[in-house]
Amino acid sequence: MKNQILKRSASGIMISLLVSLFIISCEKYTFDPPTVDPNVPLSFQTDILPIFTANCAGCHGGSIAPD
Repeated sequence: MKNQILKRSASGIMISLLVSLFIISCEKYTFDPPTVDPNVPLSFQTDILPIFTANCAGCHGGSIAPD
């Protein structure tokens, strides 16, 4: 009987600690997002396309078959 009470108490304490750690570790942002100036125009050709060609064109350029 005493052994069961100790097991239940230990289980309750462990569950409480895990829930507490889960709640404490939650954050919306772990870094400050970069600020964007809405008055600066963006261009697909100069701002977006270089990202794709530098990171994706090697595998997705049509010369390598998908696996």
